[in-house]
Amino acid sequence: MDYRSDILPISAVTISGRKKKDQLSVTMEITREDGTQKALYVSKLEGFGFTEWIEFWDALKKSKSTYRGYVEGLLKALINRVTSVLNLPSPIPPNPKKLKRKIGSSSSEDVAIIRNETSIKFSRDALFGPPPDLSVLDLSLPPGGPFQAGQVIDHPYGIFFRDDDEELRFQRVSEIPICPLNHLKDLLCLWCDFFPAAEKIKEIISQESLERRQKGEEIPEYMINPPKSSYS
Repeated sequence: MDYRSDILPISAVTISGRKKKDQLSVTMEITREDGTQKALYVSKLEGFGFTEWIEFWDALKKSKSTYRGYVEGLLKALINRVTSVLNLPSPIPPNPKKLKRKIGSSSSEDVAIIRNETSIKFSRDALFGPPPDLSVLDLSLPPGGPFQAGQVIDHPYGIFFRDDDEELRFQRVSEIPICPLNHLKDLLCLWCDFFPAAEKIKEIISQESLERRQKGEEIPEYMINPPKSSYS
């Protein structure tokens, strides 16, 4: 899984919202590099990839919407959740004044350099390794539905996720012992970690990771002792 819903970069974001009684409804219209546009609710942000979240963050700098702060809060939660689990610095830069003091300039050239370094440093492969080979797993959907990514069901016990092609797949807990390590990282950091209902599956992945370490496999510490989910 490369954690992008589309390979084309996001170049612009327009935010709109409305309040109806006590309910807040916020939508966004995203524009990609080739000019294609798509509208979505902000609740769908979690379905985008890590580098796309960074592009959203950059595009929001031009927004004057009343709801900009609300969307930035959601993005920050998503971005920092991943970086905290992996013990990495946040790619969200400091405010302009602090940035200017730090690098001695606020020129567009300096900002471009920082943005490019961020894109390289926080690329998918750098964070999680190359995409895993999932051919050994039965990822077919169980009967019933409709289902959505991040959903956990009991029979069979498992969690739904999206693959490289954004197809909905189902990870059976019974097959966790034969999962490639990078796939377990994917499940832990980009799926289970955002859904409190998957807390038990996180514990199972953690136990499996510990057993693999005991057998001599090199396992990151965050896979053995993951924090509890704080975003839903």
